[in-house]
Amino acid sequence: MLTTKIAIKNLIGNKSFAVFFTLNLAIGLIGYTLLDGFKTSFKESVESSSKEMTTADLQISARMLFSDDQVNRATEAISDYAADKTIVNFFYSMVAFETRSRLAEVKAIERNFPLYGKMTLKEGIQISKIHDGLFAFIYPELFDQLGVKLGDYIKIGLNKFKVVGTIDNDAGNSWAGASVAPRIYISRNFIESTGLLQKGSSVWSQLLFKLKTDEFIDPAVDAAKSALKEKGIRVSGHLEASENSGRLIGYLNDYLGLVTLAAFFLAAIGATFLYRSYLSSKLSDTATLICLGVSPVRAFWVSLTEIVILSIIAATLSTIFSSALLPILPQLVGDFLPIDISASIGFKSIISSFILALLGSISVCYPLISSSLNIKPAILFQEARHDTIKLTPKDRLY
Repeated sequence: MLTTKIAIKNLIGNKSFAVFFTLNLAIGLIGYTLLDGFKTSFKESVESSSKEMTTADLQISARMLFSDDQVNRATEAISDYAADKTIVNFFYSMVAFETRSRLAEVKAIERNFPLYGKMTLKEGIQISKIHDGLFAFIYPELFDQLGVKLGDYIKIGLNKFKVVGTIDNDAGNSWAGASVAPRIYISRNFIESTGLLQKGSSVWSQLLFKLKTDEFIDPAVDAAKSALKEKGIRVSGHLEASENSGRLIGYLNDYLGLVTLAAFFLAAIGATFLYRSYLSSKLSDTATLICLGVSPVRAFWVSLTEIVILSIIAATLSTIFSSALLPILPQLVGDFLPIDISASIGFKSIISSFILALLGSISVCYPLISSSLNIKPAILFQEARHDTIKLTPKDRLY
């Protein structure tokens, strides 16, 4: 208790050091807490919206066209579990309008797509209209890139499709392909008319199933894997498929996590210099306390307690500021995310920030703190002295 009182009095008497040390550490922690909270919130949102992201309970995908035999085998294998199914094909191709051409992702869908989620058009027309003829729904950016307007015809392969709608909300949107080229939807009934599905063409296929209940996901996945043993065919439930779609943001989070850790350690280095200056300024005070009977061990614990108090305050400040800033982050990056995220700082993120603050600050300041054990009262009687911290070889090695 006495140690804590002495530490608090020292910090009150050195307010400038306490403020700068705390702010320096808090700024380093804010980035870490923000990213950790965002990563946790994103993972929770992906898990809760996994069906909408994959538009199915079960997804069978391959980089080829499924044969009728493969579709029949998969359908028969999970017939006891499935309530509905649909097939989606997509490929990349140059699309043209008059003299302009752009790379686009062409996605061919069936009438019952999507099984989950919702796809809406700015014009408010029904999605089913796309199956009434050679019609296309396109992403908004293609209007500027191609100079096309509603009612114009764009050339996809050997055929021309009339632009009848602008995609406002895309069901099952993910990073896979979205960052490569804007998307165009056509009916699967007319995909052959493009002439682009030739031998050697790169095309992706998805066989999507809606199951009767979530309890059927695991047995349905096992049954589909048993029925389709060909190489290159991937069978996954909606949780696994959505995690694969969100893997890119996971990589980005990991990279930014390294950046924030580097920023934190730079802040820790700054804290080391601040604390060294602080210890040098109170060297005489510590020597006086030792003369009055305070043991060097007590002086060591006083210094350690000061670091702990400042670290807790810094972690608290970083949590408060991060809680205020985190809800803004999804709004800034919302255009790049396939789902809406309700971001908040979780208990795990708060605990990790406190642990990082305590361990980080104690680790970098420990060699200086341990110098309290080496202070000699004789320095008070030196006429010409320099208040400097002397580190032992062991501390320097640390």
